[in-house]
Amino acid sequence: MILAQKIHTHYLRTGFLISHFYRKIIGVD
Repeated sequence: MILAQKIHTHYLRTGFLISHFYRKIIGVD
């Protein structure tokens, strides 16, 4: 279950970074 938790956390962190850069590129504040 620890491995699944790591993958889940990594997925959330990656998703957050992607959405952050996505907003930056589009210019949505």
